[in-house]
Amino acid sequence: MIDPLLPEEGFHLDMLLILNTYLDQVGSHPAEANSQLSRALGVDDSPIRERILLAFQLVASLRLPEAARVLKEVGLENPDWIPHVYPVLAMVFKYITSGPSVQELATFGIEPVMAFYRQYPDHPEAQRALIDMLLYFGRLESLSTVLAQADLNRFVAEVGDYQQLRYRLDNYRDRCRLSIVLVTWQRPEHLRHTLERLKAALWCDDVEIVIGVNDDWQATLDVITQFGIDKVRVNDRNGGINFYKEIFPLAEGEYLIEIDDDIEAFPHHFDKDIIEALQSDASLGYVGHWPQRYLLQVSGRQLPGLEPMHLMTPRLGKPFGIGPVSGACAGMRRKDFVRMNGFGRATLSSQSGEEMQIIRKLSLYGMVSGVFFDQGLEVRVVGE
Repeated sequence: MIDPLLPEEGFHLDMLLILNTYLDQVGSHPAEANSQLSRALGVDDSPIRERILLAFQLVASLRLPEAARVLKEVGLENPDWIPHVYPVLAMVFKYITSGPSVQELATFGIEPVMAFYRQYPDHPEAQRALIDMLLYFGRLESLSTVLAQADLNRFVAEVGDYQQLRYRLDNYRDRCRLSIVLVTWQRPEHLRHTLERLKAALWCDDVEIVIGVNDDWQATLDVITQFGIDKVRVNDRNGGINFYKEIFPLAEGEYLIEIDDDIEAFPHHFDKDIIEALQSDASLGYVGHWPQRYLLQVSGRQLPGLEPMHLMTPRLGKPFGIGPVSGACAGMRRKDFVRMNGFGRATLSSQSGEEMQIIRKLSLYGMVSGVFFDQGLEVRVVGE
């Protein structure tokens, strides 16, 4: 049930993997699936077993209000049971992407966790749940209040995260206009092509490029050196997209744009579109370009981009829609990224992408995401 790329502290991503395994098994072997689930959740011999299983099954069915009621009831009944309740709540507000709106998913745990803390303000498990949730969303002032009332010896890691967030906000400073951020892995020729196209397409001239390298290939480093890029971090193993947690904080621009390392073509002045959209509307927190075409690497065939699933509201005289964003080319105000505590208290993986983490966190600050369409973004993909 555990992803090989899952770090030692998975920040509740293991719960999502447990959920996916359960969904794969429950249709054909329901009794066995429930038995495995109760063991995985640590409630095999617990008096709350049936209610925790019910809550998990309700989450699996996306009956989230009912699940929240069951979990709240269990946690309020006995604070010692909160460690079995909170991971299920956290799985939903950190990682679930289907069903209700992004904001409904993001706020799923707030009322139960606050209720636990109101009823048991001195209990360490009620405190732990609230501190983790507040750290995840970057709610610094509320964190200050809770930590002031807690035994800090119980929360050494959490206090460290709080202090780092406080430091980043207190010492925030833009050192350039734009930061371009990407992570690459074992495809130096793709990286070379992407950087060539990037240089040709950029509008901003006050820009830094930040690269995370998920391999130890000298050819990759040679490409980076040839482009004069010196803001580089090399991972000692392939950490997947979770490496973004180390790379994004290296950026120092006023605006931060993430790109993939396999871009065939960028829209001309794509960065200008993103920056001007963010400048023109404070409610826009995350803006990108939607891939117009995909290039199959082996055959060279082109496939059209995915159909829009957005609320269309033209911006800057171009087709634009409120909705999902592709991390192939997407940006935000860096100060918003810092304020929401970046990717803190989450794990990025193939099942938990950086785009949805940004979108759900920004939703708690009243911000939405959107993309420009039909501007020429073309992405290479593996395939015939």
